[in-house]
Amino acid sequence: MLKPVVLIGASAGGPDTIVKILMSIRSPLNFPIVIALHNMASQVENFVKLLKRSSTHEIIIINGREIIKNAVFLAKGGKDVVFISKEVISAVDPESYVVPSIDRLFLSVKNMEDLDFYIFLLGGLGSDGVKGLMELEDQENVHIYIQDDAKFLYIPMNAMRNLKRYRKLSLFEIIRILNYLNSIGGKKHEEDFSH
Repeated sequence: MLKPVVLIGASAGGPDTIVKILMSIRSPLNFPIVIALHNMASQVENFVKLLKRSSTHEIIIINGREIIKNAVFLAKGGKDVVFISKEVISAVDPESYVVPSIDRLFLSVKNMEDLDFYIFLLGGLGSDGVKGLMELEDQENVHIYIQDDAKFLYIPMNAMRNLKRYRKLSLFEIIRILNYLNSIGGKKHEEDFSH
């Protein structure tokens, strides 16, 4: 059975949603969560402080390379976050003006078949994340979930227009799936996460 990893991409409206998600996942956390949330560089540390006050999970700001473990990871302000291997993620210099790039995080796991990726695309403006999901949607070890009740539905709607294989979920359903995955120790039952 493949080790599960949760990826979350979000933009406008994302901070509140991510806080609600992390507050609702019971401890201990049985899988890593890697977040690409559009933020100004100066906002990341304050957001991490809010997450630490709001949840009991270990929150790690990536500044260089980090070994993946059962914790929540965000890149240092002004950096993108990418997978270097199945065990290592890294904060790297951005390639575009949208930082951190959701597409770049998602694309970094392309053809990485040793992990089971649960990808949640939350609300926001624009289309960051859609290209990455289009590249990943044919991989059997990638499970794509799109929030359909986000405050800003531009990114989710762009994704739903361009993808063939995904599940659209409310925030409540996203939390339910993450808690179920966490409760079974990160081991999935395919029938519970069908597309």
